[in-house]
Amino acid sequence: MLAGILDLTASVRLADCLGPVAPPAAGAIYRAPLLLGDYVRKRLAAIEDANGRRLDRPFEGVRIRVADPLRLFAQLVAAEAAQSPDAARAFAAGTWRTYRDFLLANVVRVRAEVAELRAEVASDLRTASPWGAKLEALDAIVRGALSDAVPALCERLANAMEAPFVEALTAAIARLSASEAVESSVIASWFAPHAVLGAQLTRTSEIVRALLAHDGRSLVALVDAACNEGAP
Repeated sequence: MLAGILDLTASVRLADCLGPVAPPAAGAIYRAPLLLGDYVRKRLAAIEDANGRRLDRPFEGVRIRVADPLRLFAQLVAAEAAQSPDAARAFAAGTWRTYRDFLLANVVRVRAEVAELRAEVASDLRTASPWGAKLEALDAIVRGALSDAVPALCERLANAMEAPFVEALTAAIARLSASEAVESSVIASWFAPHAVLGAQLTRTSEIVRALLAHDGRSLVALVDAACNEGAP
């Protein structure tokens, strides 16, 4: 099973680590750092807060952001997207690429920030207890083997989202072409929570927050177990 979900090399390394805990080496000193769990939890809370604020302001990103209603209206008019079905679909596909980049960039960001915190406390985990050294080694193997798996899964998720998004946005643009005039207020309505763009932003936020919560819980569990002799 492990070979199926990881890679073969990692599975062999993992099997090598799954034996009993080795007795402490002569002269080895283990000392669980005081308040390491509190430190990790506070850092994770700060990461969650910072990323939550970024996700709540999708129009203000420095590198990756989506167009706000006025900017999207200007882009739509400039592209003459409401003039033909082909133009509408091309505009919808181009808009999706921005939303796709926004999703994947935020996934990479939150996972990198948790990984950075994990690397920061790795040496403390190894010296916290004999169990800590073993658990840190196991965790490192699994995380290393899965380091490319989560982004790849998110890519597949983004690919699955593309067709429904493009169809929905193309249909919204088609409704514009049937009206007498294209108005910015109509474009703004697309960002409502259950409208085509607002719903996608909500899905992106939910996915990124869920991944961050999962990685954060895993790290907290690792720290608690390492500092409590492997106890749950």
